[in-house]
Amino acid sequence: MEFIKNPKHREDQIEKVILPKHQVPGAIDWSSLQDVTSQVDDRLVGLDLPKGHYSLFVLYQTPVGAEESTKDYLDPMNPKATQVLIDTVYEPHYAHYKDEYGKIIQGMFSDEPRFGNVKGPYEIIGVSEMTLPFNKYVRKALEENLNPEDWVYLFQADSDHAKDVRAFYMETVSDLYSKHFSQVLGN
Repeated sequence: MEFIKNPKHREDQIEKVILPKHQVPGAIDWSSLQDVTSQVDDRLVGLDLPKGHYSLFVLYQTPVGAEESTKDYLDPMNPKATQVLIDTVYEPHYAHYKDEYGKIIQGMFSDEPRFGNVKGPYEIIGVSEMTLPFNKYVRKALEENLNPEDWVYLFQADSDHAKDVRAFYMETVSDLYSKHFSQVLGN
């Protein structure tokens, strides 16, 4: 796999490896999704498959951002990252200007970070190629609420089930952003 050769991806973690069979070449049989993550050994997947056509979806977590402009952004779904922002920006500003708060300075504003996967309002999860915000909190929610094979629906398939999976994902990351970034800063 190409991402293994790229030194920027040394910290990548394989999350799920999903194998679907094809009904005919190029047409995935979505009822055949099989989680083969347990068969990964040192980033290699060993499979003994009957004759046929298959796809292999490798979902992996990477610290390498999809966009150059957001590659060094903090993870707003991680309360530890938000605390770093508070400790290194907000608290020092307050310590320096605390006598002015409520007088000259009425409040603070910080341009919120975005997830940073693609630019533009016309990109759609499951349709457009994109990375998705992911961390241990997202993983926990997916593991508790979805079947392992369902993860591939974040990137493929146009069905009611795929839309439900993507809606659950978006609700999850939005809730985490609110809880671990917006509410922490507000408090």
